Amino acid sequence: MNIRPYFAFQRSVFPAGFCDRVVAEGETLPHSPDASIGRSDQARRDTTLRQTELAFFPQSRDHAWLYEPILQCVQAANAKFWNFRLSGIECTQYSIYNPGQFYGWHIDQHPNPYKDGPYKGLTRKLSFTLQLTEGEAYEGGDFELREPGEDDVVQRAENTRGRGSVIIFPSFVVHRVTPVTRGVRRSLVGWIIGPPFV
Repeated sequence: MNIRPYFAFQRSVFPAGFCDRVVAEGETLPHSPDASIGRSDQARRDTTLRQTELAFFPQSRDHAWLYEPILQCVQAANAKFWNFRLSGIECTQYSIYNPGQFYGWHIDQHPNPYKDGPYKGLTRKLSFTLQLTEGEAYEGGDFELREPGEDDVVQRAENTRGRGSVIIFPSFVVHRVTPVTRGVRRSLVGWIIGPPFV
């Protein structure tokens, strides 16, 4: 399986108007003040790993304006770099990091494919983060990745701090968001699913 490069980014690929609309509609969605870690109803709330506000965009005709360009962007990167078999996209996550909030080292891929629901039998294969805030509007909040197989090799995705920039990476790549120290960081996060790797 090809995992080189282990991330790809595009600077300012989404226009300001698109980002404005994501933020405006994201702010109207029901927000969770903290994040559940896990996949079950008993998912624990682990504030040592993650502190952020979340909301989810439903997958509906009304949100085709959001999902269609995101999918096109991710599919183009997949065709160029990884050629993973993909099936669809999960509901996208609108994330807000206030001062002191963060997300520690983690991966997005679950240990096993989904057992039921609309994604039954599928697994997360690619993840993306779309920057909705200008990089100068906050400090800290850096998106970092670990090179696969190298615990001490960290890549800071500085080039994606520009508003409208997107970073795409295999969902098994370890990554984090460092604590925000000033301002507010907003992003749109999502996961592209497909059949399990074999």
